Amino acid sequence: MSCSKVLSLILCVAGLTATLLTYYVEVRKKETPDAEVLCDLSPEFNCSAVLTSPYAVGFGVIGPFLGEDHILNVPNALYGIAFYLVMILFSLITSVPLLAKLQFLFVLLINLLTPPLAYIMLFVIKKYCVFCIAAYVINVGLLITSFCKKRALSGTASRPYFKVEGSSSQKNEPRLPFDFKKNI
Repeated sequence: MSCSKVLSLILCVAGLTATLLTYYVEVRKKETPDAEVLCDLSPEFNCSAVLTSPYAVGFGVIGPFLGEDHILNVPNALYGIAFYLVMILFSLITSVPLLAKLQFLFVLLINLLTPPLAYIMLFVIKKYCVFCIAAYVINVGLLITSFCKKRALSGTASRPYFKVEGSSSQKNEPRLPFDFKKNI
């Protein structure tokens, strides 16, 4: 097992754990609003406030546009759980370039969703969720590992970005059985 595969799997399992814990907190707080949860560390670091806000379901936009009862209007943590399960599968398959590209695109999409969610957490709700922040950091790590995997499988990792004069290290450069310069 390669180092990047192991790192990617560790990050995926950590992300899955963080999202499972956020889902647990959401469910627990909806069933028992006065329940104490592990991640409510202080008034500022209060996962409950973040995870019970309207933005924690359907990213805060699916409900108003498609309806509160729409099938896609589920807790954000369920999207995270599905994402990390798919990423675990992609991380286990290390030799298919198309899957590496798909993995990179999915992780890139998730990382593009992170700034708006972080903005809402920090400036709208004005509370911090430890598990959410952990997932954001994990997603950056996954972006780096998936980029490295995609690059390695596409073959660009072994090819130079520019050709050094006199080198014949590129794969598609034709080679002759003898050297013209010596024979001239």
